[in-house]
Amino acid sequence: IRPCFPKTLKNDVQVIITVLSNDIDVCQESISIIAASVALSCSDIPFTNSVGAVVVGEHNGELIINPSNDILQECSLNIVVAGTKEAILMVEAGANEVSEETVIKAIALGHESIKEIVALQEELVAQAGKPKLPAPADIVDDEIENKINAILADRVEKNLQDGNKKETELFFENLSEEVITACVDETKENLETVKHIFNKLKKAKIIIYESKNGHFQIEEFPEIVNMIKE
Repeated sequence: IRPCFPKTLKNDVQVIITVLSNDIDVCQESISIIAASVALSCSDIPFTNSVGAVVVGEHNGELIINPSNDILQECSLNIVVAGTKEAILMVEAGANEVSEETVIKAIALGHESIKEIVALQEELVAQAGKPKLPAPADIVDDEIENKINAILADRVEKNLQDGNKKETELFFENLSEEVITACVDETKENLETVKHIFNKLKKAKIIIYESKNGHFQIEEFPEIVNMIKE
């Protein structure tokens, strides 16, 4: 759910699922995710990317969508898949030595069902959804952004190449302090702006580095692509 909110939304949002009645043969996990998505999608909160979820089990060599709890106990694979119609957002799995190919097939099958679930949510939103509040605008300060970019330069990429996890964590802590010292004014009124822009630029540099090393496609992060174009 969290990745589908606008990154500029700073309001506290709580979604609490309360089970009032339950069929003991039905898994609650996936239904709870769908219920949260429906509530948010139909509300005026700027949440516009509905989420679906399913449980996929492998029973006697067959992949089953949302098997009953009794069958699930006998499954060699039990995997919860959640995502939008475009992408998978979460996978949680338990398995007894199943092949990687089986897991990939289960995720793909789950995503096909998720697309159908999201389509139904979109129909409901069209009929009963409230008009969405506008998403907060991103914080923009070209002067601070240019200053932070000059401090970062290629230091993030070099550290990711050379450092281990603890060294990288320490590097980012020291880098954050350096940026704050250099960019925050005496009144500290722009402290949150500096932190926000630093974290945005740091994330962009990490994603670009990871994509260059084949860990994922940069196109999966359109906001980063737009930053590069700019």
